[in-house]
Amino acid sequence: MPAGSGTPGELDPAGELREIVGDCVHCGFCLPSCPTYQLWGEEMDSPRGRIHLIAQILDGARDAAAAAEHLDRCLGCMACVPACPSGVRYDRLIEAARAWQAEAEPPPRPRPAPRSGAATPAARPLPPRSRRERAFRELIFATFPYPARLRLLAGPLRAAQRTRLDRLLGHGEALRRLAPELAAALRVAPRAGGPANGPARPPRGRLPEHVAARGPRRARVGMLTGCVQRVFFPQVNVATARVLAAEGCDVVIPAGQGCCGALSLHGGRRAEAAGFARSLIGTFERAGVDAIVVNSAGCGSAMKEWGDLLADEPGWASRAAAAAAKVTDLSEFLVTLGPAAPRHPLALTVAYHDACHLAHAQRITSQ
Repeated sequence: MPAGSGTPGELDPAGELREIVGDCVHCGFCLPSCPTYQLWGEEMDSPRGRIHLIAQILDGARDAAAAAEHLDRCLGCMACVPACPSGVRYDRLIEAARAWQAEAEPPPRPRPAPRSGAATPAARPLPPRSRRERAFRELIFATFPYPARLRLLAGPLRAAQRTRLDRLLGHGEALRRLAPELAAALRVAPRAGGPANGPARPPRGRLPEHVAARGPRRARVGMLTGCVQRVFFPQVNVATARVLAAEGCDVVIPAGQGCCGALSLHGGRRAEAAGFARSLIGTFERAGVDAIVVNSAGCGSAMKEWGDLLADEPGWASRAAAAAAKVTDLSEFLVTLGPAAPRHPLALTVAYHDACHLAHAQRITSQ
């Protein structure tokens, strides 16, 4: 059964999405926070514009062919969520809209009750993406959540980077015409070899399943190694385990842990995300940890929503909520735990990247 199948024909059977749409008063506070609106100045490429489109889709009054392009353009940065004075859950709306797009067989739209003497408008299916777009999306979802598969692609990527073939292809006109998504991916792919070109060379070997606390043990924590993080940025995981151990934490790093489901959830593949979530919840339950520490903002954001993702699944709702309550970002956890390791001042000026899902979705900024 394809991912996302089984969605009821009624796009919003519980009325939750319509209620969220009704919370938007179209005040415009979201406009300055939205990068796509700032770039194009188009109302339909703003959060309130997309909310309006979603409302029309729910009512069956909008040509989805025009709506799909604007919904796909959303970066999912969630900067509009904390900017909204009405507390509109735009994240729920955009995830639902993308779930409609992700359906192999898009569900028919609900038909509004006809006015007296008026014909009932025909339901219009959401337009399919092109074959190239669908193939590229399937490649992403079949590769990125699986570190072993991702490593198979990392070898050819490194070879292309060493020979500078990636730059030639990424900026070449032929590839940009035939496969613009692949050309863009090559241009932003992480590079190995040193800080000037990207992440430092990955450390050899794998992290052990247990890193003992230095000094008195203050907590027993599980650590998510992630998918892309594990393959392309393993030095971040090594540093995370080292810092946690220095602060008196026994760090449990389950070898069999899989994807958290964030990529699938943010891409509208809710059923697939739920499957990943169930597996990872079971992994950390067996680890018996006090907290689940995450060093990737998008992963942490999705994992904190496990309770909502599995709320309707008997036998999993309470387990998901309990696991989600243990999820904490590394910086959030360290501030709560308090310092223990000796500090030494460094004469450095540093720049800090305020990750979108950390600042906007998880509301972690001061930490």
